[in-house]
Amino acid sequence: MERSPVAYSVGPGSVRYRRRRRLARCAARRALPALGLLVAFLAGVLVGLRGGGERHGAVSVAHAARASHALAPTWGSEPVEFLPALDPWERAVIAAVQTGRTPPPDPRAAGPTARPAPAPVPAAEPRAAVQRLSPRARVAGLVLEERGGPIEGARVRLLVGSRRRREVRTGVDGGFALDNLAAGRYTVHAYARGFLPARVPGPVDLSPGGARTDLVLRLRAALAIEGTVRTRDGKPVRGARVWVRRGGAFPTIAVRTDAAGRYRLLGGAPGRNRVYVRHPAYLPPRPRVVSLRAGEGATGIDFVLRAGGAIRLGVHDEAGRPLAIPLWLYDRRGRLVARGRSRDGRARWTGLRSGRYTVFGADEHGRAGRVRIAVRAGRTARAQLVLETGGQVSGRVTDPEGAGVSGVRVRAERLGGRWAREVRTGADGRFEIAGLVEGRYRVRVVPRGAHAPPAPLTLPVAPGQVWSGVAFRLRAGAVVRGEVRAADGGPAGGAIVMAYAPGGSALRSARARADGSFVLEGLPRERLHLFARLGTELAHEPLRIAEPEPPPVRLWCDPMGELRGRVVSLSGRVLRGARVGAQAIEGIVRRRARADRRGRFALRYLYPATYRVWAIAGQQQTERTIVIRPGERIDGFELVIPLP
Repeated sequence: MERSPVAYSVGPGSVRYRRRRRLARCAARRALPALGLLVAFLAGVLVGLRGGGERHGAVSVAHAARASHALAPTWGSEPVEFLPALDPWERAVIAAVQTGRTPPPDPRAAGPTARPAPAPVPAAEPRAAVQRLSPRARVAGLVLEERGGPIEGARVRLLVGSRRRREVRTGVDGGFALDNLAAGRYTVHAYARGFLPARVPGPVDLSPGGARTDLVLRLRAALAIEGTVRTRDGKPVRGARVWVRRGGAFPTIAVRTDAAGRYRLLGGAPGRNRVYVRHPAYLPPRPRVVSLRAGEGATGIDFVLRAGGAIRLGVHDEAGRPLAIPLWLYDRRGRLVARGRSRDGRARWTGLRSGRYTVFGADEHGRAGRVRIAVRAGRTARAQLVLETGGQVSGRVTDPEGAGVSGVRVRAERLGGRWAREVRTGADGRFEIAGLVEGRYRVRVVPRGAHAPPAPLTLPVAPGQVWSGVAFRLRAGAVVRGEVRAADGGPAGGAIVMAYAPGGSALRSARARADGSFVLEGLPRERLHLFARLGTELAHEPLRIAEPEPPPVRLWCDPMGELRGRVVSLSGRVLRGARVGAQAIEGIVRRRARADRRGRFALRYLYPATYRVWAIAGQQQTERTIVIRPGERIDGFELVIPLP
């Protein structure tokens, strides 16, 4: 039986959906033979018309029907028979037309009525590029249960680093095959409903034209976690998403609650499992840690959801006409909470935490507006957003020779928040960003290809104010090529390679190919830092660029470091909620965390370097310096803040 993602949902709707799919497949199978015969018949007619004449080099309409017998594919165990077979001459005509050769003369045709055969069409020469293509590789194997039985319909994913490349489902015998693969390093993962995800131990290295057909993935049966999701007053919550994180190629296994608020999640593994619940109308509760033993599930894992705050927004212009425009909702820290769109001048958000929010809106006519709203949990805040004529920034982007550059992205980012407007330059390099609300903006250019970005501009914008004549001249950038190697020396295919300026701003990024090679274009000719990340392995290489194409760079990934500790006062009292951060001495890598109720914190993904670690609680702070080595995990690191 074929499995589909719909089968993972709860309720009879998924059964009906699978039934419809089966009926559709049956109807398609019945229609395919008739469609194939029609195509073959038309092909036979084309053969007859191409040769011309009644008998010479052609197949008449009657012969076209007979020719379709040779061209039409077969379905099932028997070919479709509807006319006598072709004679040898008719088969020779069809073969000649398909290969571009001259059809042979009809031995039965009379001399005076025979037409000369058309001149042969010379075959096109094969492209040299096709001859340079490297042979493709292949991966095949089996997905089995722990006892050795095959698993039908299991999903097998092929990854390069953390990026999915291919996916296939297993057959009745549990077998799978992935063809036409490029050479490189891959990881193979498998998952089936009712089982835990698994992966092939270690990477799978493929050479050009190579094959690995001995892969076997054994899936363990998943344990069931059952419970209910209700509100504080005991009402069941329908449609809540419940999931457990597993990591790897299949990071989550999720279900939804039914009308009674019940769920049954087949995704538990022996040991500690974190179960999460989300519903758009309620505040997300804390995840629950469920400890399971081998062969035993868990029941009674219940969740209670609290109603979140809501916003009802009216959107109209200065004349009071309702508008349908895109909207952006930000919290007080400038983080984007949600996007939306007004309909008939109304918009609504639910499941919001208590706090202050800002809503931005803009239309295609250069009008913009914003409104601040205070939200309290369990209540609905109402506000009106009025659009007025916004500010405008226009100018031109040119290359180093002064010619306009088309298709370049130009962004205007509002300082103090992450709201931004973006456009692309026209054919002559000109751009116009309209609909800017009041505030200070950083205008920057994001070029493509080998051009390096110019320095950004900071402009104050008022309602109706127009900045014109803003000019950006792109710089000639450098091209950095290289390769990324994993900790075991193999190619780090799929690794993310990033270039940062000394001040910490991101410049360019690329993903390494299957063989670990990468190309970064449009980098400024100055000092910068190259980083690479492959799962839990990190690499860092400082670089100084002084020429258009410096020598190739090789990045070696090392296992990440981790720092764990706690934040306490002078008297040893744990400081819950203290802010903790680590920053490399060169100022590029920054990691942040918060202390939990026991004062503990964890800073992960630290590449080998010297770090300045700080903690802040109230108006007091402390700081320490520590050296992180490759793969080092430090526990018991204590930060003491001068508080009683």
